[in-house]
Amino acid sequence: MKNLMNIKRLALITITFILCAYLGISQSKVLQITTNDAKNSWIKYPPGTKFELKDKTSTIVFSDKDDVGTFKIDGEHVLTVNSTYNNEPEIFKINSGKVELVEVTHNKSNYGYFDYDEEVFTNGLSMSKNLERSEKNKNEYNAEFVFSNGITAKYTDGNMSAYLNGNPLKIEGNYLIYSELGLIKLSYDPRSNETWWVFEPTK
Repeated sequence: MKNLMNIKRLALITITFILCAYLGISQSKVLQITTNDAKNSWIKYPPGTKFELKDKTSTIVFSDKDDVGTFKIDGEHVLTVNSTYNNEPEIFKINSGKVELVEVTHNKSNYGYFDYDEEVFTNGLSMSKNLERSEKNKNEYNAEFVFSNGITAKYTDGNMSAYLNGNPLKIEGNYLIYSELGLIKLSYDPRSNETWWVFEPTK
């Protein structure tokens, strides 16, 4: 009976995996930092973000190498985050809250918000994405990102450019796009087409 149940469980897992692959649905571990209990008082980073959380003795107590889980902060800690869109690490000194690795399920055709509340993390901005297979790298896609505030960004064979009203915009890392309207944090995987972004308007 136990073997039969194990076979059924394995079959269910296999079917689920096949369906997810067919529908373009995948699961990823993402870093979430929560500072307090207030609504939306947290930050999430794209899948693949590297991080290390150290206590006051500089011992690593939690990192991207760990399994899905939660580390509650009680006392002085330093969190170093190496995001996909920033060349320089972000360093947080935190004394409370929690640092988590959470598993999210998302559709590869979506540009996603890490399960964000859209109104909070896009600030009313929307984006459409146009894909075209790369002639240089057959397993990758070039992409054009058209934002509703007039900004257009274009990824071509490893290079990203962005414009507002025909004027080129400053880009740092992979990819921070600066404009007079605000900052777009954009992460794009040319192989899977997965795109993650957040908009922080100028205050």
